[in-house]
Amino acid sequence: MRSQSYWEKRKARELYEQLVDAEETAEQLRRLYMQSSKEIEDKATQILKRFQLKHNLTETEARRLLRRAGDTDALLRLLKQDPKNADLIAELEAPAYAARLKRLETVQANVDMVTRRLYSEVQPGLSSLFERIGRRAYYHQIFDMQQRSGAAFPFGLIDDKRLRQVIETPWSGKNFSRRLWDNTEQLAAAVKEQILLGILTGKPQKQMADEIRGRFSAGSNATRRLVRTEANYVANQMQIESYREHGVEKYIYVAILDLRTSLICRELDKKTFRIEEAVPGFKYPPMHPWCRSTTIAWMPAQLLRKLEQAAIDPETGETVHIPGDRT
Repeated sequence: MRSQSYWEKRKARELYEQLVDAEETAEQLRRLYMQSSKEIEDKATQILKRFQLKHNLTETEARRLLRRAGDTDALLRLLKQDPKNADLIAELEAPAYAARLKRLETVQANVDMVTRRLYSEVQPGLSSLFERIGRRAYYHQIFDMQQRSGAAFPFGLIDDKRLRQVIETPWSGKNFSRRLWDNTEQLAAAVKEQILLGILTGKPQKQMADEIRGRFSAGSNATRRLVRTEANYVANQMQIESYREHGVEKYIYVAILDLRTSLICRELDKKTFRIEEAVPGFKYPPMHPWCRSTTIAWMPAQLLRKLEQAAIDPETGETVHIPGDRT
């Protein structure tokens, strides 16, 4: 039998391969975010060309107003509370600006439409990714246990209902669908605010486009963090399903040791815990966003004795089964 160190490295490599799949998906999603960003940049630039206001508002004042205003009408009511905004209000209420205000509202509605479409395109791909990762993790773990014990023990097929339950579990307060929806909602709100700020403070068109692009880039990074962390969660949860399926009582925590390893994962590395202690964020990965840690099964001698191993009878040439701890 190979050393424990070999199996730890092997598990680390397997998780790395799982996360490569997650990274490739995240890169596809990044391109979707950038396409959506370009669509909104173009619409915002068009309206900015026609809608540059003379004003006395600083960006700080404009932000304070926007936090309290739910729409353009609400914004006008707030502006009217301060006499210094009289010229700005006159411009906004002038007939020449009425059509532009409508266009502004249309752009804001387009931001909502684009981000919701983004969610509808991203969510199914993530569900499919997590199902792939969960299946692979479950069967790889069983294969590893068979190789470590030298026993070709029987095993059950993955429970699809349980896999879906794992994926949909709000293990960190919200499930991945809810977190993804929150990310896109926050992105829409931030982009709409940037467009209004650009109008109220007279920002140059290029600066406006750069800031919108920056917001979409931040949204893409938040989704990438979600993908990586959820991929780790699903992989490790399906590994522990395989542990429970085959009577494994303990697991060994395995951290990927390099310059990016978190302090908590360094502290947990190589420690052994009982299966009932396996709670994500508490002695079981993921311990934090971007976590790359995994586990291997702890195998006592009594477990190996319970397992059966296939062997060839030297006298008859037939396949027989012997105790898993026999050399």
